[in-house]
Amino acid sequence: MESIDNSAKGRVLLLIDVSASLQLESRKYKLRAALAQWIENYAPDGIILSIVKFSCRAKELHGPTILNSKSRKGLIHILPIRSEGKSCIYHGIQKAIEVASPGTVIVTMTNGDISETKEEIHAVKELVRNAHMTSITIVLGNVMKDGLQEIGTTYQVQDKYGVPGLINALQNALHSSLSSVSPPVVLLEAELMYMERMSGIFQVDSTTSANLCMSISFWPGSTDVSIKLTRPDGLSYPTQLAEQYYHNCSSNRMAGKWKLDVVSESEATFMAALITAESYQNDKSIKFHCSINNDADPPSMYAVLQQGKLPVRGANVTAELWFVDGTVSNFALFDNGLGSDTLVGDGVYSRYILPHLHRTGWYSALCRATGNVTTGNQSLGESITRIARTELTKIVTKESFYPPVSITDLRVTYNDSSLILHFTSPGAELDWGQAAEYHLLVANSTHEILTALPKALETTPKEVNNMERIAIPVPALSYLALRVKGRTGLLSNISNIIKVISPDYNNNGNIWTVKNIETGEELVETITTTDDTSDTKSQTKVEHGNGTSTMTEEQSVSITIIVVIISLISILLVLLIVGALLLRRNREAKYKVMSLNTTRRLLINKDLRIIPD
Repeated sequence: MESIDNSAKGRVLLLIDVSASLQLESRKYKLRAALAQWIENYAPDGIILSIVKFSCRAKELHGPTILNSKSRKGLIHILPIRSEGKSCIYHGIQKAIEVASPGTVIVTMTNGDISETKEEIHAVKELVRNAHMTSITIVLGNVMKDGLQEIGTTYQVQDKYGVPGLINALQNALHSSLSSVSPPVVLLEAELMYMERMSGIFQVDSTTSANLCMSISFWPGSTDVSIKLTRPDGLSYPTQLAEQYYHNCSSNRMAGKWKLDVVSESEATFMAALITAESYQNDKSIKFHCSINNDADPPSMYAVLQQGKLPVRGANVTAELWFVDGTVSNFALFDNGLGSDTLVGDGVYSRYILPHLHRTGWYSALCRATGNVTTGNQSLGESITRIARTELTKIVTKESFYPPVSITDLRVTYNDSSLILHFTSPGAELDWGQAAEYHLLVANSTHEILTALPKALETTPKEVNNMERIAIPVPALSYLALRVKGRTGLLSNISNIIKVISPDYNNNGNIWTVKNIETGEELVETITTTDDTSDTKSQTKVEHGNGTSTMTEEQSVSITIIVVIISLISILLVLLIVGALLLRRNREAKYKVMSLNTTRRLLINKDLRIIPD
C-alpha cells in the first residue's frame, strides 16, 4: 500500500452493494461499468480511494490508495462482479468506518432494496455522524427503502439512464463535498437495453473548453461494436470497440450539431454513452443546475442557466420529475415572471410542480436546457445543450385546489380606437393548463378597482405561457386591471394596474398615456398610425415600466400631503414670528408711555418745589 500524505485532494470510500437483487435489469453490470469509467477517466488524481463490498457481510477490497495513473488499473481490476445474499447496509457502513479515517466521504452504490428496518437505518445514520464522516447514497433503479434517504445526500438514477446517469450523479454528489471534483458539462446521456444500434444527437458550443470526451460502455464485451462520431461539418471518426469500456477525449470540439452512432452485430444487454465537455474555470462557460424547492407552498422546481454572473435567456428548459417508484412526469420550466418565477429574464427557469406530485414521498428530477440563447443582452449565435439532475427531495402533498397565478406583465397599446391588452397567459391552476376566463376591472382609482364589477372578456384563453393580445373598447374610467378565472372557479389575484389618461384630460393634444401603477417606472413606447383626417387619437404614448422613474398616484398623493403639511407649518411659523414682533412693539410703546409719564411728573414736581429763603 502506498504511503498517505496530507497533500491528498480528499478521501473517498466506495461502498458497493453486491446483493442478489442487483441481478435485475443488469444493475450489477451497470454499477461496475460506471465505477470503472469513473475511476479510470473522471476521478481526479490525488484523492485517496478505498473500496468495500457488502451484502449481509462486508469485506474490504482495497485499502486507502492515492489515485494516479499507476493505481487506477489495479482498483478497476478488483471491482466486484459476483452477487449474493441480501443487502445489509448497516454491516457495510460499519466496515467502511473501520477502514476509513475521519473526514472520509462514504459513497454507497446500491439498488435501494436494503433489508434494514427504519429504526435500524436510523442507527446507521448515527454511526456515520459519530464517526465524523459524510455519507452519500446513489441508488440505481426504482426501489427505495423508506428511511434510506435520511442517512445522507441521496441521488436516484433510473434504469433508462444507467451507466451515464451513475457517473453524472457520482460527480455531482462528490462535488458538493470535495472541491477537487468538478462536475463536467453534460451534453448527452443515453442508454439502451437489448438493442443493436444506438444513436444520439447533441450540441457543442463555444463556451465549453477544448476537451470533448466520449465514454461508451457495452455489455457483454464484444469486438463487433463500431462507434462513429460525426462532426457538424460531416467529417466522421469511426472506432472499433475493443473492450467493454471506451473513453476518448478530443481537443477538436467544433461548435454545432454532433451525432453519435453505436452499432453492434449482435444484440447487446445494454449499451450506454456519456458525452461531456470540461467547463472553463472562468466566466466564459454556461453552467446549468436544477433543484426542487420543497419549502415553498406549493412546492416548485427551478433551473439556473448562467454564464458567469450573466443570465442566459431564451433556452428551452424541460424537466423529468421522477417519483421514487419510477413514475415520471415531463414538463417545461419558464423564465416568464409568472407564479413561482419571480423575475422575467433572470436566467432562472421555474414552475410549480403540484399537479405532478403523485403523493407524499421522495422525488428527483433530470433537467435539460437546449436551443439558441442570449447571454446578458447579446445573442450567443449558436445552440447549447446542458443536462443536470437533482438529489432526492422529500415533498409533502396537500389535498387542495389552487387559483391561477396572477398576471404580472399586463401592458396596453392603442390602435384603431381600441385599447390592446398584452400579457402572458397564466394558466388555470397555478401556472398549469388553460384558464376559463379573463375578467376586466375598470375604476376611477386604484382603491375602487379592488371592488369593481368584473366583466368577462369575450375570448378563449390560451394555454399557459403564450402571449395574449386582446382588443377592448376604450374605457370611460381611468384605471384597469385583469383577474383570471380557473377551471375550478377560483380567481387569481388582481394583475398589475394600468392607468389610462385620455387626451381630454392630460393636456397633451393627441397623446394618450397608459401608465403602470405598480412599478413606479416608465418605458415610453409610441405607436403611430397614419390618417389623412388627422384624428386626434393617431398617436399613443405607452408607459409600462422598466425605464426612467415616474410617480404613481399613491406617491403623488403622499407628496401632496407632505407639501400641504410643510406649507401649514411654514404659515404657523410666520404667524408666530409676526405675533412676536407685534408683542415686542406693544411692549416698546408701553415703555415709552411710562417714560413720558415719569418725565411729566418730574417736571411738575420741579415746578412745585419750594425754594428756601
